[in-house]
Amino acid sequence: MSVPDMRLKLERGREKIQQALREHGTTILAAGPISIVPFLGKAAADAGVRMIEITHNGVALDLGLEGIYDRHGAASVSYLVPMEDMLRKVKGFRSVVGEEVYLSVGVPGVWTQMGPSVFTEEYALELSRVGADGFHTHLHSLGDVERTVKIAHKYGLLVDAYISDPAGAYVNFGIPAKTPEEVGKTVKDLEKVGADIVALLTGRTYYKLEEAGDVTPELRRRIDALVSTAKVFTQAEGGISPYNFKNYKKTGINILVLGHIMDDLIINTIKDAVKTSLES
Repeated sequence: MSVPDMRLKLERGREKIQQALREHGTTILAAGPISIVPFLGKAAADAGVRMIEITHNGVALDLGLEGIYDRHGAASVSYLVPMEDMLRKVKGFRSVVGEEVYLSVGVPGVWTQMGPSVFTEEYALELSRVGADGFHTHLHSLGDVERTVKIAHKYGLLVDAYISDPAGAYVNFGIPAKTPEEVGKTVKDLEKVGADIVALLTGRTYYKLEEAGDVTPELRRRIDALVSTAKVFTQAEGGISPYNFKNYKKTGINILVLGHIMDDLIINTIKDAVKTSLES
């Protein structure tokens, strides 16, 4: 792959995000079960989703790896997911959802992991070939982000990088920043090492539907620091649901992740359907 080709691919990825923002103002990065099963991804795309996240956590669930059946368990074994399965999944999604949807991938080596994993240039090349547009990363150090960005950009892939809340449940899934001032500084640091999307973990749990809260004043100050500082695309994840999406949208963030909350919605729908059928 030539340097000009990869520059064109990077620009194409950015244009996909820009198009989503032109359509929606604030757009959705769809994750959770939507990112595991291609026909659910197709349903989301048909409904208007223009960004989908495919991660090794989701593939671990899809494989039933080590007998896991929920996302908390997946986090402990996802570093074992074979890259061949990741490539197969991304290729399948690309063939089903079409070329206009931005596909973000999380793979072993670009997240904070429970076990050893190495992300290589060969993996980046293969992911680029099968249709990935970028990496969804959760790295804990600026140096790790910088190394990932260099590899990703070499093969035409954009990178999102997270800022975490030290008081939150997922502090190791981003560069920790305790105050809004620290958030602003970290935004600049991430931009300096080349991050294409700077993202913020809200710091709250987001696995259960009933626990997905609204935008608190403290969280709003952190979001304001992100939005007012960033010169690249902005993103937020954690506790965002269809029920509070509108209030998050008002903060000015470009991309909002609907992830684990979708698990609850689908699981509850299945349980209700089975229960209603058996009781009828």
